[in-house]
Amino acid sequence: MNNARGNARAWAHYESLRTAAGAVSIGLADRGIQAVFVKGIVSARRLYDDPIERPMSDIDVRVTSAELMRVPAIAKTLGWQKVHDVPSYGAQSYLVGGQLVELECFLGPPYFSKWSIEELRARAHPVTDLGNAEAICLEPDWHDQVLISVLNAVKDKLATAFPYSIEDVRRYLRATDTDPIRLHALAKSRGIEAALCAAVHWVGALDADVACLDRQIPWSPSANLRGRGFVRVARSDPRGVSARVAMRLLGSPQLWPQAAIAVMSRAMLPPATK
Repeated sequence: MNNARGNARAWAHYESLRTAAGAVSIGLADRGIQAVFVKGIVSARRLYDDPIERPMSDIDVRVTSAELMRVPAIAKTLGWQKVHDVPSYGAQSYLVGGQLVELECFLGPPYFSKWSIEELRARAHPVTDLGNAEAICLEPDWHDQVLISVLNAVKDKLATAFPYSIEDVRRYLRATDTDPIRLHALAKSRGIEAALCAAVHWVGALDADVACLDRQIPWSPSANLRGRGFVRVARSDPRGVSARVAMRLLGSPQLWPQAAIAVMSRAMLPPATK
């Protein structure tokens, strides 16, 4: 009986998330913004036999930086309650229908990847079962969602990532729809090969099949050095300065100067606005 009640609550929560996702998709689309839904709400449908197996506390959405600047006015019109706004991180969050919605304009930490929201959106496809019945939502291409899950886990230093974030990465890497060579090529073109290397090496220590995949991917010497070096640091001191620096070095080397400026700028800013 208790299990049945728990499942009923979990399903009610999931349906509430879907309703909120639909409201966000329609509200933004009506104003010319095609939002792309990422992370948990997508992975729950793709990776799990029952979507309520995958814990979710919010809805993650990606829009361009120009579109993100328009969101506060749209949110006010639609009655969404602002929770926080962190311009230096390209992030805003709102309560929509009682559910937390996180909107960001970066893929991974700011200035980490050469991958743009425009490219993500161009490769995304519409679905009708992510949000409520009236909504058509955009979700990423399969391999794009794999890389988003990787970036999410790496951003949290792997060792301190939520267990379900690591499990998402493990399931994606083992999935028959995942082509490791294609995945590697995409990561390399976006400047995040080292981040993928770190995630594959980390999960490979937990899963023999992923360890086998790790040996098949033709990592560049630089990505291999940075990725495996980060794993060693993350295992020993994931909350230390060394881990934060090593994580930043997993990003595109061309963006290291901008990333350093962004980190220093955030350190000088006042707390996020409510």
